[in-house]
Amino acid sequence: MKGKTLLVAVVFGLSAYLAVAGPDQAPADGPQYSPDGKLLRPTNHREWVYLSSGLGMNYGPAASSDHPMFTNVFVNPAAYRAFMATGKWPDKTMFALEIYHPATGSINKSGYYQGDFISLEAAVKDAARNPDVWAYYNLGLDRPSAEPFPRAACWSCHHENGAVENTFVQFYPQLLEVAVRKGTVKPSVDFPPSAGLIFNLIFEQGWPQAEAKFLEQRRRHPDAGIFQEPGLNALGYRLLNAKRQQDAIAVLSFVTHEFPNSANAFDSLADAYEQSGHREQALAASRKALELAESAQDANPEMQEQIRHAARRRIERLTQ
Repeated sequence: MKGKTLLVAVVFGLSAYLAVAGPDQAPADGPQYSPDGKLLRPTNHREWVYLSSGLGMNYGPAASSDHPMFTNVFVNPAAYRAFMATGKWPDKTMFALEIYHPATGSINKSGYYQGDFISLEAAVKDAARNPDVWAYYNLGLDRPSAEPFPRAACWSCHHENGAVENTFVQFYPQLLEVAVRKGTVKPSVDFPPSAGLIFNLIFEQGWPQAEAKFLEQRRRHPDAGIFQEPGLNALGYRLLNAKRQQDAIAVLSFVTHEFPNSANAFDSLADAYEQSGHREQALAASRKALELAESAQDANPEMQEQIRHAARRRIERLTQ
């Protein structure tokens, strides 16, 4: 794929793939070619599995956000099913990448929506046709077919930086979780952990066993959203809702340690303690939340009032 655009990846099952296609057959929804070997433009890619959209994503040397383009990524359903089952892409996988100009207008007062269509690009895994297995194509605005880009244009970047094979699975958190679970992520590819990955780590191993890996990920990616106060707070509640009270308390205690002046952090910890039946700890955390909320400087007044109200009501309940 050209350096200016981003072709990405996604995920489902070798057994399902074989059930659909048969062991020696290409899936019906895979790449099709003209008699002279060119890739034919897919006629129904918008009926394929939608993976995600990007805005202004750029990994080329001339990165610029002056005119951020929208990209939409789709993959043929047979390949998606195979990846979800194995964490690997079967032969005859095909990605379709749409590129759109950003637009604004009508009743829209801020932000952008997708405007004029610019181009369609494709990535294809076809070992029989491509010496490097993966090849990349520019089908443009309306080209019926295309030859692959030269190897130097796309292949090396995808091969070196794709999380799974030549595909950028790292940009799709839910799909990345599958690849991590299946052990198909390249060890050489580093990426900030998603909330889902951290949740799964703690849920599957428990906080005592997961803490070291959690802290290592935080050291390597301190700016990742999951390690900011809102992300950690949400992680604690996700564990609490999953009935993992002790893990939730451990995470929310960690938040109060890292953000000792946050009334919200202590209020959340108090909530977890109360739901877990730890009355005295819930009272102590509630009183600390109330103290911080009442003395908060330069904080969101509405939020602090909500915390004060919640803390007072909890203290009332716990002291009756």
